[in-house]
Amino acid sequence: MVALAKRLREANLVLEAARLLYEARAPPPPADGSGVGALDAIAKEASASLAEMLLESIADGVVATQGGGAGGAAAAAVPEAAAAAAAAAERTAQMCNDAALFLREWERSDPHEAKAGVGAALRTLLVSHEFLAMLRAIGAGDTRTLEALGRLDFLPPNPAAVEEHRAAFRGLGVPVFALHRALPFVLEGAMRVLHAHYGALKAAADWPRLPELRERAEALMGFAGASSALGMHYGSTGDSNRKMVQMLADMA
Repeated sequence: MVALAKRLREANLVLEAARLLYEARAPPPPADGSGVGALDAIAKEASASLAEMLLESIADGVVATQGGGAGGAAAAAVPEAAAAAAAAAERTAQMCNDAALFLREWERSDPHEAKAGVGAALRTLLVSHEFLAMLRAIGAGDTRTLEALGRLDFLPPNPAAVEEHRAAFRGLGVPVFALHRALPFVLEGAMRVLHAHYGALKAAADWPRLPELRERAEALMGFAGASSALGMHYGSTGDSNRKMVQMLADMA
């Protein structure tokens, strides 16, 4: 059944594949009570496969929503690209809602598996998507976006925490590759938020809070470089990296 779901996913029949895996997680027990262990193993495999499929599909949606690259805002100025990005955003938002419901149910039925590996990676991507959606909706300068950035606890709060957070991120294992495809957009968005708030505080002569924002920006840059999240290996054009370097320089 898992193999069939993978073939459906490869044929771009994501919903059908997800439905098949979800149903495989709760097969009817045999009348004589035999084979319960095998059914549990099937349920565990189906849950992990469903989480991995959702992770990949949501990561695809994040990339498409951003316009196919870190410079997605420019691409969205073209009507066709804007329409495609809007459709991708709607699909991805629905998928994130479904994934959140699945995670809550998975945590109740198998908390250990749900909070490790691919489950942890999926949860990280859902929080990242929520941040990017808020950034698109209300902008980098809104205080609510800064609060949402604070909920991205996989990002280091200061330069001293970069190595620890990088190790924890890599500790997510194989699913980290899907996160890496979405990460350049998250990091660039996070830097935009810090840059916008730094500029606003500087204009208001609110000097005491500037060093903290600058430190957070330095930590973002260090995390991006240390994890190679913005390198060509992960499909980034390097545009995010250049923008982040410039924004950090502006915060001197």
